[in-house]
Amino acid sequence: MLDFLTNRIQSSLKKIQKSVTINEQDLAEIIREIRLALLEADVNLLVVKNFIAQVKNQVLTNGLTSKLNPQQEFLKILHQNLVSVLGVSAKPINFAKNPTTIMLVGLQGSGKTTTTAKLAVYARQKNFSKKILLVACDTYRPAAIDQLKQLGKQVSIDVFYIEKTPVEIAKDALIYSKNNNYDLVIFDTAGRLSINSELMTELVEIKKAVKPDQILFVLDALSGQDIINVAETFHKEINLTGSIITKLDSNARAGAALSITHLLKIPILFIGSGEKISALELFHPNRIADRILGMGDVMSLLEQAEENIDKQAVKKLSHRMFSGQFNLDDLLNSLAQIQKIGKFSKIIKMIPGLSGKINASQIDEVEQKMKLYKILISSMTLEERKKPKLLKNPSRRNRIIRGSGRTGAEFNRLINEFESMSKKMSEFSSKNINFDSFFK
Repeated sequence: MLDFLTNRIQSSLKKIQKSVTINEQDLAEIIREIRLALLEADVNLLVVKNFIAQVKNQVLTNGLTSKLNPQQEFLKILHQNLVSVLGVSAKPINFAKNPTTIMLVGLQGSGKTTTTAKLAVYARQKNFSKKILLVACDTYRPAAIDQLKQLGKQVSIDVFYIEKTPVEIAKDALIYSKNNNYDLVIFDTAGRLSINSELMTELVEIKKAVKPDQILFVLDALSGQDIINVAETFHKEINLTGSIITKLDSNARAGAALSITHLLKIPILFIGSGEKISALELFHPNRIADRILGMGDVMSLLEQAEENIDKQAVKKLSHRMFSGQFNLDDLLNSLAQIQKIGKFSKIIKMIPGLSGKINASQIDEVEQKMKLYKILISSMTLEERKKPKLLKNPSRRNRIIRGSGRTGAEFNRLINEFESMSKKMSEFSSKNINFDSFFK
């Protein structure tokens, strides 16, 4: 997420982090590099100018070079201004009204239809809504209706569609939702390859018909500067209440998409952080600023762990881990729990002190190792996993190597690392650790 901008800014900051003092020339050079990083990340020129002006002003006002810890002071100034650019934390959507109505708008290819389903899943997971209706108002793109129906079926959420005009579909869907006690209705409207009067007229009519509580602009993180003019037109015609940025997990520079909130004062409500239907995160400007500056994002990591891992399974694993009973089957289950939270590369970036210090090749090496160990352990019988000493038998060892398609060296590496891990864990077995307090 925002890797380009994150890497460039962290690289610039490294030049002063080890310095005992900072002079005006050092600061001028770093600010210049940050300005270039923002521009290369496709952040709007006006946004960059405002950001740099604010940073310079605060640096001069605070007399930074005379401070006891100028590095931390400068980091604090950067953080405050990044949060300001990304926008204040948006008010959560109020799901109390029955039905709450949300209208998704945007250009074709922005990920609007998928986001419709993601938003529904998010609302259900958070227990904001129990009975949700997705409305297929995109009658222009041939696959749009089928796509929404398939997504609805996949996540067990109802989809409404009748062969009428988009405005009539929206009207009938609202009546249907009220008659059938739906508490959330999400309208997937038609996108276009570019703005045209027909699109805007239709959206204005749908807005009049359903009077949505939220009108959210869905935009692709890969979008260029032209998306700012597009968003401005949408905002002028139908008064956007927020935005959702999709594909932020890609290598997109995302500067243009992030600029919209500052230029149009439209809060970013959610970000798409992966291909999974559950990969939609509430947008927190302060947390994103933390990630960009290499300060991690512990809160998001804890929230994702809370939502995805099996507490009882982790509790059981922890007991076994520090009581000298940990075996290869436990290791396999541990890897599965880690994978539920997300990719290792994503987890690393959320841990303070590690973001920016572990390069892509090192992360890839760890991910490949986890994948390798999963393959090898899965090729063992349950008895072998629970009694690793059985693996000293050469015939068992050879059978596992052949069955997994891996090498003897890879098998030996797994066993050696597991034994080393077990030895370290056994050191804790004599200590009285109250695990229950961790899982309350």
